[in-house]
Amino acid sequence: MSTKLAPVVIIDEEKCTGCYACISACPVKFCNDASEDGLVRINADMCIGCGCCIKACTHDARIPVDDTSAFFASIKKSHIVAIVAPAVASSFPDQHLQLNSYLKSIGVKACFDVSFGAELTIKTYLDYLQKDKPKTIISQPCPALVSYIEIYQTELLEYLAPADSPMMHAMKMVREFYPQYKNTRFVIVSPCIAKRREFDDVHIGDYNVTFTSLINYFKANGIDLSKYPETDYDNPPAERAVLFSTPGGLLQTAMRWNPEIINVTRKIEGPEIIYNYFSKLKKQIDHGTAPVLIDCLNCELGCNGGTGTMNAHKSPDEVEYLVEKRNRKMKDLWHKKTETDGSSVNDAIKKVVDIHWKDGLYRRKYVNRSSNNTIRIPNNREKIQIYRAMHKHSKADIYNCMSCGYNSCEAMATAIYNNLNVPQHCHHYLLANIEGIMNDVTSQNEEQKGIVVEINSSLNKILKVIETVFTASNELHKNIKEINNSAQSASEIAHKGTLLTKTTTAEVQALISKTVNMENSVGMINKIAGQTQMLALNASIEAARAGDAGKGFSVVASEVKNLAQETLKVSDEIISNINGVNEQVKETTHSIESIGSVIVDIDKAQELVAEYVKNEEVMVKKIAKNLSEIVTNIRKISNELESVISTELTE
Repeated sequence: MSTKLAPVVIIDEEKCTGCYACISACPVKFCNDASEDGLVRINADMCIGCGCCIKACTHDARIPVDDTSAFFASIKKSHIVAIVAPAVASSFPDQHLQLNSYLKSIGVKACFDVSFGAELTIKTYLDYLQKDKPKTIISQPCPALVSYIEIYQTELLEYLAPADSPMMHAMKMVREFYPQYKNTRFVIVSPCIAKRREFDDVHIGDYNVTFTSLINYFKANGIDLSKYPETDYDNPPAERAVLFSTPGGLLQTAMRWNPEIINVTRKIEGPEIIYNYFSKLKKQIDHGTAPVLIDCLNCELGCNGGTGTMNAHKSPDEVEYLVEKRNRKMKDLWHKKTETDGSSVNDAIKKVVDIHWKDGLYRRKYVNRSSNNTIRIPNNREKIQIYRAMHKHSKADIYNCMSCGYNSCEAMATAIYNNLNVPQHCHHYLLANIEGIMNDVTSQNEEQKGIVVEINSSLNKILKVIETVFTASNELHKNIKEINNSAQSASEIAHKGTLLTKTTTAEVQALISKTVNMENSVGMINKIAGQTQMLALNASIEAARAGDAGKGFSVVASEVKNLAQETLKVSDEIISNINGVNEQVKETTHSIESIGSVIVDIDKAQELVAEYVKNEEVMVKKIAKNLSEIVTNIRKISNELESVISTELTE
């Protein structure tokens, strides 16, 4: 048979703070691994499933595991029968019978009461005590205690009651005596996350659904049990075995048939007591001082305060009142049953129990899981080496302060030896480290003074260099500013030259226009001179015809002709000069346009220079600002170092 165990507690790594409260609360300690990442992980094969860590964790980092989601997902697909633990009375006050109605409303075929399974359990226990006469019998309704003995104290395995738990009695009873449910699945409505381990071992039981999960499911889905009618269980009613969820409930049920059993029974519960009790039990059995029956549970409130309930922090009075209320009701029920036929309650119950009991049916075997316990114990030499790693060099350093969660330095050393923790998590280690650091600071005081002086001297040198750079930066800023001003002036002059060139070009163009007009005027003069010459020729001809009478007119005509010829000659000279002027004006216009183009280029270049200079000025300002801040900070550091030096020298 496999010794592997199903996880019943998992961790939320995002919520785990590595505070070691879980280790401190854990009865077996070494199922916790705190060696990495500041987290405390769980080795399921060494965890007994007691749930003490869940109660101790204030960060909600330890999460109980059950099968609630799987149950609700399969209820419509499978035939399921419910097995309900007696602690239901304390978790669903006055509504445990309404819970049966709800379960049947969603598809559960039948509901059976584990309390009746407890009646069968007492029959099995007493039968074993009578026939086998064992020295001691350790009751085993609590799966956490069973896992503890299987893993850590296998010398007690032979004393574990070779009988199923009440819950397993109930399931085997259904399989054997209710053939209509022989092949159905079981949902166990329970107060304990560790029950999953028992189902895996015996191979009966499918869904472990805790009271806590059901209550949360009802709240989330707005389910009100008070709206459902009371529906009784499908098995015969139990009597005082409804007390089985309460510490001592097993004993009270057994006393109904064997009142003397109280004299040879030890009732014990609570993780602070039970595991220490087990550590000494084998010796007491060997000495003959142990009780015959040990009625034991892990949780202080019994199953009523189990890991699958919300009762752990309630008063025992509040919890047990509800169970006792049901106990009185069941006793009254059985008294009424027996009043009609005149039989005693005990005989009536025995008759019903005998009908549902079968020799050998409810026998239980256990697994030796000692191989799961991989913890190696260091020898003295190894332990001393670990203590040295923890900075523990004498007995005075063995504080047993419990801040690591292991309750003793020796247990912490064992955890380190098994790679489940590290020396750095030891409180003494941290104190010793701090003390060592303080000693180092004291011993290196003078050396540090010298280093401080050297640092201060270096800072002063750096300060001088930076101040030089700062001065040069300021000068550069001034020069750039002057260059910027000159560039701006040149840009303005170039801009004016561009405008003047444009004006001159326009005036020359106007002059060219005027010379064109002059050419037109000279043309008119030439035309008039030609016409005058023709008139003079005609006048000469007419004067010749007139003879002597026309001689005087002939002289005038000759002079007019000469004047016309001179006019033409002067006109030609004017035309020649105008053409020369035109050529010169064209050359001048071309030159002016070239000058204008150059001036435009100069203007653009000056604008670029001005822009670059402006950017450089901004950068220089930033450099100067940064240098100024550096100088301020270095002076501050230097002043602080001088203060330190002054303080150190005066001490």
